[in-house]
Amino acid sequence: MTKILLIDDNKQRDRALEEGLRLYGYEIVTTSQDNDWRSLVGNACPDLILIDMDTTGVNSWQVIQTLKTSSSTWLIPTIAISNQSIEGKLL
Repeated sequence: MTKILLIDDNKQRDRALEEGLRLYGYEIVTTSQDNDWRSLVGNACPDLILIDMDTTGVNSWQVIQTLKTSSSTWLIPTIAISNQSIEGKLL
């Protein structure tokens, strides 16, 4: 089963994403805490990481940079999500 790590503090969106993705057979692991994602990446071995760019207490840019510069995680696909309008801004 494909495992997805969701780093997000929006509980309503978490539930919607979890329910939708589980319908397609994905296993979802969630966290909204800055320190939790490190242990979850190591322990859960996700196949994909979804990260909210506006999670309180998490520097999402730093998380992505850490993931992409680590030899053990740089190959894990990472998708930034947000419900903020960022027209004209490049992620």
